[in-house]
Parts: sequence; structure tokens; C-alpha cells
Amino acid sequence: MGSLAWETVYMSACVFAIGYGLHYFAYLRGLANEDDVVQSSYLEKTVDGKKQKYKSGNTFIDKWLDFGGGYYGVVAVVTLLFIEIGELRQFIADWQDLDTFIQSLGIGWLINFFIEQFMNFISAAIWIVHYIGDYSAFQVGIFIGATYVAYNISRKLARAQVNKVLADNQ
Repeated sequence: MGSLAWETVYMSACVFAIGYGLHYFAYLRGLANEDDVVQSSYLEKTVDGKKQKYKSGNTFIDKWLDFGGGYYGVVAVVTLLFIEIGELRQFIADWQDLDTFIQSLGIGWLINFFIEQFMNFISAAIWIVHYIGDYSAFQVGIFIGATYVAYNISRKLARAQVNKVLADNQ
């Protein structure tokens, strides 16, 4: 349980920090309803009788909304960041030299890059499977409870901060 305890602590800290940032900018852009639920449907506009989906202009918010927004989406974004950081660390560890890297570039490398990005997205989207497969239901419950509390605090703090900023600007 030692590894899950530390994972719960740093995942909760990351969920809090990233959840706060995502909610802060989403609230500023008006992407939430009266219950402070952020949804991608607030980016849909009707033009000529057809619904069109727009991007928010913020890559992290757009990726979060791709994961559905909310708690599950924040944990998925954090998981995706961890996966990408791990791959960057592996790339640096495997680095040989610039010539070898340049020679490896080509259509095969490009295809592999896009396949890896897609697989990383899928892995992040099904983050819960990792925990369910490796830990007991009780341990997973504690992990979800701790990260959800961190998420909820970040969401409420972001709303309070945005309300303060908007009040100060009036």
C-alpha cells in the first residue's frame, strides 16, 4: 500500500493544482452552468441552424473537455501529463546523438508518434482500470475519495477567486 499512498498524495496535489487552473480559466470564459459544472456543450454554437463545436482557445481546457470535463476528466488530464512526462524521460534516457535522431525521422517515425499519442490518450481515458487491476476496492475507494476531495476544493476555490476578480472589475 505504500506506493498507492504516495501516488494518492501526489495525484491529489496535482488534481488540486491542475483542477484549480482548469476551472479558473473555464469559469472566466463562461464555460460553466449555474451549478459550476463545466461542459463542452457551452462551446457549441448554432450557425445557420446547425450546431458547430468550437475550441476554447486553451489546449488544456480543450483536452480536459475531450475527457468529458469534471473530476474524471481532471484525473485523466493529470494521468496524460504523467504518461507524457514518462515518455519524455525515456526519450532523454535513450538519447544517443543528434545524427541518430535525425536519421530516425521519417514517415515511420511520424506514424509511430501519432499511434503513441492515441494510445496515451486511451490510457489516460481509462485511468481507473490501472487502479482497479492493481489494488483492492477499499484502496481504490480511498484513492478516489482523496482525489475527489482535492478536486472539489480546487473547483470551489477557483469559483471564489473568479467571483472576486469579476467583482473587482465591476
